[in-house]
Amino acid sequence: MPASSLPPESGDIDLAPVRLSTAIMTHPLRLGRAEALRDRHPELRASVVVDPRPEDGPATIRTALAAWAAADPEGTHHLVLQDDVVLCAGFLDRLTAAITRFPTVALSLFTEWGSATSHHLRLVSLFGASWAEVIDDYVPSVALVLPTAIARDFGDMAGGPPQAAQDDVALAGFLRARGVRTLCGIPTLAEHDGQESLAGNDAFGPRRSVCFQDDVLGTVADTVVGGSFGAAWRLPVISRMVVPPRLTVGIRAGATAPWEVLDADAAFRRLGVDPAEAGRLSAARVADLHDGPNGHGSGFAAHLLETAWLAAFAAGAVLAGPAPAVRVHPPAGPPDLATALASPVVRRAFGTLPQGVLHATGDRRAPHDHDLDDDLGSLMLEAVRTGYQRVTGPQTATA
Repeated sequence: MPASSLPPESGDIDLAPVRLSTAIMTHPLRLGRAEALRDRHPELRASVVVDPRPEDGPATIRTALAAWAAADPEGTHHLVLQDDVVLCAGFLDRLTAAITRFPTVALSLFTEWGSATSHHLRLVSLFGASWAEVIDDYVPSVALVLPTAIARDFGDMAGGPPQAAQDDVALAGFLRARGVRTLCGIPTLAEHDGQESLAGNDAFGPRRSVCFQDDVLGTVADTVVGGSFGAAWRLPVISRMVVPPRLTVGIRAGATAPWEVLDADAAFRRLGVDPAEAGRLSAARVADLHDGPNGHGSGFAAHLLETAWLAAFAAGAVLAGPAPAVRVHPPAGPPDLATALASPVVRRAFGTLPQGVLHATGDRRAPHDHDLDDDLGSLMLEAVRTGYQRVTGPQTATA
């Protein structure tokens, strides 16, 4: 859970124009992919950094340290990309706007559809915000920007190399120790291309973006990222660290207050919702999906879809709650359900929610990406609407 809901320092401070250096980290077996990525984006003037000791076995930290050490000391910020990343249209302009907006923090340009951070982003998007703090115990590092001084410090690791073999975990500890916050935007400026993992992450299945910028191109959401910062005070999250995945809701009373983590039943009672009724609704909606004309019966685990449905239901319930579930900076008016559900970002983000749950099991029968958009996306949006109406009453049925 995020440590603070206070907004990060913004670009109102006196900052020189953004001067960005870029490195692409890779393994000798994938050098061609890294070079192709570099050649597709000449505007980044990226260097390619290869694992210095591939014979020592999988460990992204070796390459990451070299990639972060490659930061230009004359630059303001350094970007490190993994070789299996896809960058959105207009990437450099969008990234420059984001750095200008939040110049002093780490900016994660991707988080996968089943991460804890993806749930944070889905919730803040319902309130019209486009940035939120990373809340996983790792820093999503498929595409990450750091202020140059921080980047070089991590690359140098003057205190000795980190114990973690993977860079995302090492970065989390490093940034936390230095008081550097990590934000992620929605839509994300980068996508993961879904190829095989050299770090052993294939067991988690495809790891696509919660909502990739190119998936909302040509809509009202297709703007250069600036946007507002949102921080949850009531946050439904599906934990994939237990089997089966489990829904919990974090609740706190103030910006720096400790989190109280409730199981789903206790959280629903706190919100004035009968947990038994919520369970019956989720089972019925998922059964309708399996039995309908486009039923997906044999390819899905019903209990996983029911958990995803309850997470979206809980998001709608906290959206409607008497106390704001998200604080937005700069402040905005109260959220409107119809406006929220019409947002292309919200629709895409909640459309990927069940995929993040289903694919995390490693079940290869789970359909990929756009195969799920229509039926499961509609199911999730209906769950948000139902959760909202269970708190506000039947007068919102047409919202």
